[in-house]
Amino acid sequence: MEKNTNIGSKWANLKTTDSTYWKKVYNQSATNYDSYMEECNYQAPKSGAKILERFVPKESKILDVACGTGLTGLALRAKGYDTIVGLDISDLML
Repeated sequence: MEKNTNIGSKWANLKTTDSTYWKKVYNQSATNYDSYMEECNYQAPKSGAKILERFVPKESKILDVACGTGLTGLALRAKGYDTIVGLDISDLML
């Protein structure tokens, strides 16, 4: 698999709080986001789901803010959570 350095370079301005900037960055990254996270061995969704499972009952309603492409929702679903709602600034990530 070819390394995707383009996405990382778009995230160079980490200190900005300009939501328009971030919406643009994530919209531009949407098509390659999941493969980039896989290349980086991104484990936060699975780790978060594992921790949540210890403290939150399966029948709980979960709101995933900044859900992106839904990686955390998929990890939660694999743990048996059924009611998950996701919100994200990037309509292309959804």
